[in-house]
Amino acid sequence: MKKVITPIYLILLYSCATTVESPTILDNPPPLKNPSIWQELPPPSPQISPTVLPKQPAFVKIIPKNTERGIVYVFSEAFFKAETANLSPNALKNLDLIVAKYSNRQILIEGHTDNVGNASYNLGLSQRWANSVRFAFIERGIKSNYIVAKGFGINRPIANNYTEPGRQQNRRIEIIIP
Repeated sequence: MKKVITPIYLILLYSCATTVESPTILDNPPPLKNPSIWQELPPPSPQISPTVLPKQPAFVKIIPKNTERGIVYVFSEAFFKAETANLSPNALKNLDLIVAKYSNRQILIEGHTDNVGNASYNLGLSQRWANSVRFAFIERGIKSNYIVAKGFGINRPIANNYTEPGRQQNRRIEIIIP
């Protein structure tokens, strides 16, 4: 049986055999067998950083509404990491702003979902969302006896559950400062 060594195998073998301290791989690459298939590229600009960081999402500040129930902040499901009750960095920044203004006030937290799926699962999910916000407030110094968290599941929709925009509005956390 004859062994066939492909160019890919040689590159892998060559790259595994050298150490990180040896910059010769990048500085002096092996010559190409057919350089005419490659076009000449200009050298990289020294101003361009080789590391490109992913763009961070902009901070979205929640604007409270004054209602007969008190001051109400409405957090959409987007303030939670997907499929979890873990708060996003954006949500935590908003909670910091609320704590800075209302650290000595009673806080009511209500969790709400749409009607997709099992009603008992949605009730549990809404309670997990509310508890997550409650624990974040406690971590930020709000006394636990000032905070009440309650999940309502599908029981208090604010929009039509038969359309996706309506369901998105129904998946929410309401933070009420009476």
